[in-house]
Amino acid sequence: MRYLAIDRIMSKDNLIESSARISKVLKKIISDRNELSAEESQKIDELEKDIIKESVFRLVSVRTPIEEFTPVKFDMIFDYENLNDTETVNLTVSHILLRNYYLMQFPLGHHCEIIVSFESGKPKLFEKLMTDDYDSIKIGFCNQSDWKNIKNQLMESKVEFEKWKIKQNIKKS
Repeated sequence: MRYLAIDRIMSKDNLIESSARISKVLKKIISDRNELSAEESQKIDELEKDIIKESVFRLVSVRTPIEEFTPVKFDMIFDYENLNDTETVNLTVSHILLRNYYLMQFPLGHHCEIIVSFESGKPKLFEKLMTDDYDSIKIGFCNQSDWKNIKNQLMESKVEFEKWKIKQNIKKS
């Protein structure tokens, strides 16, 4: 099952604040360019241009459950709290940043910044995302072909979590 769990959107103001870090990442990569493949070098050039576009968003992906190379395409967004609330989109994850590293592939099990773009406007479900601050997982990205299995797995996980919470409360009593 391929999906990403997203907990926040990073504002353009935050981009200015974090630009020193991103710039440091890019400068390090650029200084090592002779070790980069042509594809990696091209991706760095794209990031420098993409990061300031209005149609591009920086998000935080939580405990990434996939290990795919960019670009990664998804065609659906879902509300993590209300799994019946979904939205059809044409979304591309084009860049991945993990702390001070630019990655060509998702890091399995890690939080990372992802740079995404949409063919048409900002999705409605983005309104659920906190800006710059962590709250909890709010939305997810997946493909419609995987949705039934993902939804079932997430529902089972929520039921198991509720059972666990009840057991914890009984033990405290």
